[in-house]
Amino acid sequence: MKLKSSSRRAFIKGMGQFAGLAPFLNLIGTGNAQDAGPRQRFLGIFTPHCMASKYWLPKGTGKSFDIAYQGSVLAPLAAFRDKLLLLDGIGYRVLYEQATPHTGHEGGLTTAFTGSQAIIRNGSLFAESESIDKFLAARLGGSTKFSSFNFGGTIQGGTQYDTYVFGPGGTRITNSNQPQQTFDTLFAGFTSPSAANQAELKAARKSVLDFQLADLQRLKARVGQEDSQKIERHATALREIERRLIAVDRAGCSLPSRPSKTYETNISSRDGRELVRLHSEIIAQTFACDLTRFATFGISPGLSAPWITGLEGISDLHEQVAHQYDETNEASLLKLSKLQLWYAEQVAYLLGLLDSIQDGDGRTVLDNTLVYWTTDVGQTTGHGNTQIPIVLAGRACEASQLMKMGQFLSMQTSRTDKSSAAVPHNKLLTTIIQAFGLQVDGFGSGLYKGNLSLT
Repeated sequence: MKLKSSSRRAFIKGMGQFAGLAPFLNLIGTGNAQDAGPRQRFLGIFTPHCMASKYWLPKGTGKSFDIAYQGSVLAPLAAFRDKLLLLDGIGYRVLYEQATPHTGHEGGLTTAFTGSQAIIRNGSLFAESESIDKFLAARLGGSTKFSSFNFGGTIQGGTQYDTYVFGPGGTRITNSNQPQQTFDTLFAGFTSPSAANQAELKAARKSVLDFQLADLQRLKARVGQEDSQKIERHATALREIERRLIAVDRAGCSLPSRPSKTYETNISSRDGRELVRLHSEIIAQTFACDLTRFATFGISPGLSAPWITGLEGISDLHEQVAHQYDETNEASLLKLSKLQLWYAEQVAYLLGLLDSIQDGDGRTVLDNTLVYWTTDVGQTTGHGNTQIPIVLAGRACEASQLMKMGQFLSMQTSRTDKSSAAVPHNKLLTTIIQAFGLQVDGFGSGLYKGNLSLT
């Protein structure tokens, strides 16, 4: 039963005498306490340059899928098979639902994380609205040092050719792609917690909760039966929080090494491999140390990647690989596959780091994270924005019962590149947001409502 307005005001006024209970006043009238469960994290990963569906698509469907076959670009992810949800048939359909479609690389960049149409401002493409990481962080990221953070390899952001993260109103967000600067920004004044100060922190938290429980008992003696029952429910909630705080702490947190030099980060940089690996290590510890729970990561080697076997002589991956792709030409297909394989290796390296770190609740950091890996163009031959290869990883959202990992789902009954047949990726973004506990019926463009069944 809800409190009547007048009695509720009197009740809260009485509770106001107990300063230690201030954080819990917002719970009055709901009858429920906020869940103090595991940390839920979101990491959006973007890689450019299209994909070769022949070697990206898993063999088999549902739980009986294979990504370890000869030539599979997803083979590096096979170790995380039970923590993957692979999706085919999803497209950036919203880009085709406007008078002048803005598709291709630039359109894909604009809508991948926003779900919005691409609009022209001052002769350049922009999103109409914010990206999913910013949306989640604005509502759920208030308890950490940074509500969100945007990492980059050589993807800087700031133009229509390299921006995939947008703030409110579609403002472009640049990435932090210099490892030294990223480290200094995130870990400024940070001291890796020792066992001693972890114990001290737990003791301090328990002391605060003990005081708050005592306050509740004193207040309980002054109110009627209905209010007394409500107070008892809050006391039960506090005891549950106390129980969980005993376990939940920065268990795997440690201060990473500061990068030893300043790297070249422009598109012509030959440091792309080091930039990606260093940022992966920083991301893992940023999550483990709970400095933020919402982040994006743009992975790209830059114009060339001489360290990739078979691509040593390529001076412009975009023009000589993505733009010269011909699905009827095996040599062309293999070139793009080699690049995509390198991307998968970088994602696997990061997933491995996240999965190697113990989180405070006994799960791994990857278990408490949802990774959303996407790209700009799926239908590579015509540079179309259908058949976008989607990889979800981690188990942070399984409890929502909106998605189940360890499977490959084809969202189309008959695979086709037609834009009108693509499953709008807006529904996937909506599903992710709902899985984080937020009640929305759509995200990005208002053209599409509802979520997807990913179970």
